[in-house]
Amino acid sequence: MTGFVSKETARQVSEDIYGGNNGKVPKGFEIDTSFGKNGTFASANGTFMYALKPDASNTSVPSNTRILGMRGTEPKATDAYADAMDVGRAQFAAAQPEVNRWLAQNIKSGNNIEVTGHSLGGALVQWTVNDENLKKIKDVPQADIQKHLHFTTFNAPGIAGVPGSPSSAHTSGIAGDHHVIAFETKPGAVIPSGDPVHLLGGAHVGGRIVAHSPNYKGQSFIEEHAAHSISNKNGNWDAPIVANYKPASLATREYQDYVQTAMKVIGQDSQPRNETEAGVKLGLALYLAGGKLGADVIKSGVTTVVDAEINAARTSAHLIRTGAEATIDISTKLAYGSAELVRKGVEQNVKMAQTGAHLIVAGASTLVNAEINAGKTVLNAAKDGVDASLDMGRKLSKEGASLMTNSLTSLGLLSAPDTPSSRVVERAKPATANQPGKP
Repeated sequence: MTGFVSKETARQVSEDIYGGNNGKVPKGFEIDTSFGKNGTFASANGTFMYALKPDASNTSVPSNTRILGMRGTEPKATDAYADAMDVGRAQFAAAQPEVNRWLAQNIKSGNNIEVTGHSLGGALVQWTVNDENLKKIKDVPQADIQKHLHFTTFNAPGIAGVPGSPSSAHTSGIAGDHHVIAFETKPGAVIPSGDPVHLLGGAHVGGRIVAHSPNYKGQSFIEEHAAHSISNKNGNWDAPIVANYKPASLATREYQDYVQTAMKVIGQDSQPRNETEAGVKLGLALYLAGGKLGADVIKSGVTTVVDAEINAARTSAHLIRTGAEATIDISTKLAYGSAELVRKGVEQNVKMAQTGAHLIVAGASTLVNAEINAGKTVLNAAKDGVDASLDMGRKLSKEGASLMTNSLTSLGLLSAPDTPSSRVVERAKPATANQPGKP
């Protein structure tokens, strides 16, 4: 659902309501005197609101449009006290009866209502549109309220974290936009830029968050790093939208709860009736919050030291246990390793002995076989030699006999083999001359 007025119109109303005691009326609108006292509501604790309707010259906005503007924090003790104590809850409580009466009257008349505010004014808007408040409008169906009501806030804190508020005050069925200047660290920057106020108070109630991301070119340090202003002179409210922006929440509930309880105990929990009283209560609240902060810091320091000692002891014990386990593990592994080496050494020695025995047996067998084979070879060679010698002797003997026979035959000492009688004829040797002893 879109707003009943443009974002810029809502922003202009949220800016103009700061002007003067009764606020400045934007061009094209006039005060709706049916609200409060002549169109405004103011209370001693700092609340200020006004109601507007389009004048006769305004043709851009339907005549049945109404705007309820809520002023944010001013440099006053009452507003500072409201911010610190309950993010405007007590301020809204002062205006609640008149706000609800006026809402019911206009919704019954078929008018469309835009509720808008900046900073603390945006928190007042959330106290208006949450389910806890709207269910108190008994004579108007909730469906009609949701149909005719819309809201727009600017750099408003959330209210869901305010202590003491019921859970039904943390939800809303009303459509609307929470415009904020994104709190982010730009590329290359050290300090975050943007508005930190919208991080306070817990989650925002109702609608959606629309985060704008300016480039801050030409802006001062304060304008960039505390970009809380409702003014659009730098164009921040027209800057690009950050997709899926989820603001961090600064934890303040614990301190608010502590201060509220302490103020109640000492009888100072009533709303201030003037600026002087508000200043005194604010100083007391800040003193109590500072005391708690100091105590928390001391407690945190002691806790940190104790935790550090405990962690150191745990670390030492863990290191000792880990070292012992590691030593036992290493010793066990060494023992297993040594036993394994011994076992493998014994197995290796046995294998070597078995191999040596096999080699000896094999060598002996080889030698015996070699000896036997050599003996057989020698015997065979001797036998062959004898046989060859015998054979050669026979051949030589035969040839010698034949040669002898032929020789004797040639000498006539032996008759030819084919004569009837072969014999050796002994011949007389011829006489030799000059033979001694012979004539």
